[in-house]
Amino acid sequence: MHCKTFIFAIYFCTVSVGTGLQAQDSNLKNTIFLLQQETEERYRKLRAEIDDAQTANLSLMQRMQVLEKENRSLRREVAKIPKSPVSESDLAKLSEALIDRIKTVDKKRAGDNKALVDQIKDLVTAVNKLNIKAVATPLKPAKPQRVPKKIAEVTIEPNYTISAIAEAYRLEGVNVSISEILEANPQITDPRKIKVGDVIIIPIEW
Repeated sequence: MHCKTFIFAIYFCTVSVGTGLQAQDSNLKNTIFLLQQETEERYRKLRAEIDDAQTANLSLMQRMQVLEKENRSLRREVAKIPKSPVSESDLAKLSEALIDRIKTVDKKRAGDNKALVDQIKDLVTAVNKLNIKAVATPLKPAKPQRVPKKIAEVTIEPNYTISAIAEAYRLEGVNVSISEILEANPQITDPRKIKVGDVIIIPIEW
């Protein structure tokens, strides 16, 4: 008798919560869709930055080839210096001119290298930020399973992730974490491999 009463109580709780959350289902789907769009937009921007970096690198390589040609030209000019004695003033002028050209080449090379390094650093920072926001780390099931007092159900649709679902519920005022969703769904062994059509439980209250 007690068992039937307990089962009826759980059923009543589930139905009542489900009814109360039906109005939020549309908002939840819309929020997850917006989060997915935001992530895709970040990746598109990152892709554009990577393309720009590749273009800059190609341009840098072309400029480096020009600088190497200038260096070879300098060496040829030095080789053409007459072996006969020259005045000290002529030698000083030639030496000063060569030093100025070498300094100019070195400055161009250093500036190009620094610009490329800075751009690569910015791309690495952008990638790290995206990884922190987009990648859900698998959690180790070590604690005994609890039974939530109130729940909602979500049917997995294309592009849904556990982290996006948790974020969508938090935006709706439900304080739920990824670990709590995984705890309520022990059948999920890898949160990155949920399938379209799967139904998962969202713990509203423990």
